[in-house]
Amino acid sequence: NKLSLTDLIYKTKRELNKFHFVIHLTSKLIKKSTTRTFSSLLTPNSSSVVSASATKSFIKLEKKQIDTEWKKIDQLNLKSLEINSINLNAFDYFGHIKSLNLSSNNLKRVHDKQFQTIRELIDLDLSDNKISALRRKCSFYYLSSLEILNLDSNRIESLNENDFERLTNLRQLNLAKNLIKEINQEALLQLTNLKSLNLTGNRIEVVNNYMFQYLINLEELNLSNNLVIDVKMKAFANLKKLVVLDLSFNQIDYLNENQFEELNSLIKLQIASNQLISINSQHFNGLENLKSLDLSKNKIESVPENILINMRSLNYLNLKNNLKLTASSDLSEDTLIRNRLVFHENSIKLTTNKRSKLNKLSNTKNSSTPITKDSFKLDL
Repeated sequence: NKLSLTDLIYKTKRELNKFHFVIHLTSKLIKKSTTRTFSSLLTPNSSSVVSASATKSFIKLEKKQIDTEWKKIDQLNLKSLEINSINLNAFDYFGHIKSLNLSSNNLKRVHDKQFQTIRELIDLDLSDNKISALRRKCSFYYLSSLEILNLDSNRIESLNENDFERLTNLRQLNLAKNLIKEINQEALLQLTNLKSLNLTGNRIEVVNNYMFQYLINLEELNLSNNLVIDVKMKAFANLKKLVVLDLSFNQIDYLNENQFEELNSLIKLQIASNQLISINSQHFNGLENLKSLDLSKNKIESVPENILINMRSLNYLNLKNNLKLTASSDLSEDTLIRNRLVFHENSIKLTTNKRSKLNKLSNTKNSSTPITKDSFKLDL
């Protein structure tokens, strides 16, 4: 019979005659680790092990050992134990842990009071469970010290107001591979220190205006592998510190002019594997610091002469596998030469003269303008 985590703890507690205890719920009793975990308190000659089953072991320590070692424990790994519920007092003995791994279990919900005794927690991993929704009044209310929250591979369908209340110190939020269709912008209200938000592999169709407006310190936003067909004009408002934006593997067929104008810090922009037909320089206004732009695997038919005018720091442009892109592209020889093009793997039809000059430039070792790591690279 499957037992909840609390049932296992209290059953063993009774067996150990009410001694304080440390648990190590993994298949290996002794495990090398660079950080202090439960197993680091054991020695190969330990004779104080009480076996609960073939894969779950409970360890009894003498009272003197507990007094000196208890507060040194900072990680609890409960991964892949088929846990389906956690009682409210399950972590009463683990008030000093900094990292809790509950991934790959059968949890369907989380309650704020389940974590009320581990308020120093920094890293919480709830990935690969069956969580379908977060509590209306915040599942993480007592975890104001939390910096990393992993909810990857669950069944969450929407993000609602107060879902992340009090998580003002959160730096990384992973919501990849859920079923998210809607994001209430108020759900992100208190995540003002968030650096990385991963929403890849969800079901988002529209990136609405001001959706991420409270994430003023965000540096990386991943919206790839969704169902996005529409990115609103002000979708990325206030994201002045964003460095990486990934919109690849969606259904985007149109960009608004000035779509990215507030993203002055952006260095890498990925819009590969969408349905874009045309692009112009106004689409990329404000991207003076952009270094890498991936527009591969779209349906782009031509590239205007002034495409680079607003991207003066660009050194990599990928236009591969735009099947309708032909020699009618308006990119001139002068534009390509001026940017010291590193030219290879080209499928576009170029004039013999242009191809010859570009290849010569790419292969010249003693050129007066040598190719460097900062050279412009165009993949067609």
